[in-house]
Amino acid sequence: MKSRAGYLLSVLAFGISAQASIVTAQTHERKMRDLFQAVEQAPRSNQSKQGHGYTVQGFTLGQSARNGPLRDFKCQPSDQFEQHTWCSSFVKAGSGRSASSTRQSILLGPDGTAQYINHQATSSDFRAKEIEGALTRRSAEFGSKPRLISPPTELRALDPLMAIWGDLKLEELGSADRVALASGRSPRRGFLVDFLNNIDESVKRGFPVYRLADGMGYVWILSFDRDGTSRRRSIAIDANSLSSPPLVTSSIERDQQPKPSGEIPRANKAPVSSGTGIIISTHGHVLTNHHVIDECNAIGVAQAGDLPAEARLLKADSTNDIAVLKVSRTFDVNSVAKFRKASPIRQGEGVAVYGFPLAGALSSSGNIVAGNVTSLAGLDEDARFLQISAPVQPGNSGGPLLDRSGGLIGVVTSRINDFAVVEATGAVPQNVNFALKANVAVNFLEAHSIGIETTEPRGGEDPLTEIAERARRFTVHITCR
Repeated sequence: MKSRAGYLLSVLAFGISAQASIVTAQTHERKMRDLFQAVEQAPRSNQSKQGHGYTVQGFTLGQSARNGPLRDFKCQPSDQFEQHTWCSSFVKAGSGRSASSTRQSILLGPDGTAQYINHQATSSDFRAKEIEGALTRRSAEFGSKPRLISPPTELRALDPLMAIWGDLKLEELGSADRVALASGRSPRRGFLVDFLNNIDESVKRGFPVYRLADGMGYVWILSFDRDGTSRRRSIAIDANSLSSPPLVTSSIERDQQPKPSGEIPRANKAPVSSGTGIIISTHGHVLTNHHVIDECNAIGVAQAGDLPAEARLLKADSTNDIAVLKVSRTFDVNSVAKFRKASPIRQGEGVAVYGFPLAGALSSSGNIVAGNVTSLAGLDEDARFLQISAPVQPGNSGGPLLDRSGGLIGVVTSRINDFAVVEATGAVPQNVNFALKANVAVNFLEAHSIGIETTEPRGGEDPLTEIAERARRFTVHITCR
């Protein structure tokens, strides 16, 4: 099932007519059937697959690699998996149309055996006609035919291929994990794969991203860029041996494990994300988005101009993307946001957003922008959300959506994927952003016996300067480490 607002391509056609989509799908399916028939006729190896037959570039899964040809690899203790060793190498050759690159990475277990082997190659000399032979050779080597994972319709014209041998299981990432990836954070879900061999691009364009969940096997992924450049990835993995929760990845290991390799790293010193929060009580309660603080090891909360104070996660609701933090200090009553009392929000109503977007690039004292309520529902007619025209940037998440008298009417949640819209329609979207309605937050707070302050709606609009002055007192910058 597609994620709720995740990714525009779940609700917008890709600019292809229904008839053209059917033709594309049928063409792709015919190609897949032909490949299966060719693979079915390939000779079978009698080699038993107990983890010792899956070989990638001379390295075999389950066999010791410590004494192998690791001369060109850089190795260090893995911070992603305890007592494991991470080795990687990268080679780039040529230029222009003849340019090619190869990246290889290996994860060694505590006993020195290879538990994950990854090889990625990019070049312009691989042709589509070679696919059948590549599948046939691997099927003969592994003694079985592959499972072919069907790509989304929007990608079939490019004929990407994902083939799996063994009992390896894939699990598609959900909306929370995709939000983490889109905001540059790690979902901490182990090794990831996608049809484009470019996880960042797949997230931006709304295409599936999978984690290698469990089992043992071999994955071969092939994709072509529009200029004919091929991206090939071969993986052998014993996911069963990596079932323990991954540890935090240091900045050192991050440099050796770049995102395209599929193991998404996580820093433990510099902030891995930042967002905005709303002070909602004098007792130190701060409201924000769940995705802002998800998987944080340490959370900092700071009012504009102040040093951050340590906060802890008190309550969270990942379904509605909302969370409450607790700071060990009290706040003045004038530093508490006031929810607007029950009064219908009207389409076209003026609103303001206050927050800390693009931390490190824009002002650290906070930013205010104005706009209007453009729709009373989010994507897929999701009634929990409002669509707003007030500009929203990374870092605004968790901040207040205010009416023009300063009453809190929502929590800023997300912006539409501009790249996906351009790909789908050819048009650049203008300020299509979303906020969780305040009543959803109030219901959550009341369910956990967290009191709130309210205010009566007033006619007319206050000057934006006055709204900014009040919002600055109850809006905080949140950092996640």
